[in-house]
Amino acid sequence: MRIGTLFNRFGSREGLIDAVIPDVAARRLQDLSTAVMTGRTPRERLEVFVRGMIDLQQDDPALNDAILRRYPDAAALLGVRDRSTALGQRLVREAHADGSLSLDSTEDDLFSLRWLAGTASREESALRAGCGSSAVDSNLRGPSEGAHRVISWRVRA
Repeated sequence: MRIGTLFNRFGSREGLIDAVIPDVAARRLQDLSTAVMTGRTPRERLEVFVRGMIDLQQDDPALNDAILRRYPDAAALLGVRDRSTALGQRLVREAHADGSLSLDSTEDDLFSLRWLAGTASREESALRAGCGSSAVDSNLRGPSEGAHRVISWRVRA
């Protein structure tokens, strides 16, 4: 298919993204939500969510782009991102409420971790440049390992 045909059909890159990606991303996030609910405690559910999001971000560039808001005019894709963000925020609040997560670890920290994981999965050079300062060292073998180390560091805090 030619670029002109795609543009005429969808109007823009964001239109094409909204037509194709949200259903796939929503299914993957629904699967993650189901996995999250298998955790016995709020802390376990939060850890399943965070690790699952990192894996999704690394494995699914389109979902990662939604989380990073790379295409802010792709409204349907942003809706998927907003639902996953709401779930993460709820999990942080639940872990705070039962005392299993330090109050120093906030919903904003979760956003930052997702951003860091997403950036690292898109740009291997982000790890080499020391993204995340002391949380990520420059000797990491790859984005997934680095992102998981950051999560382990922050979730234990």
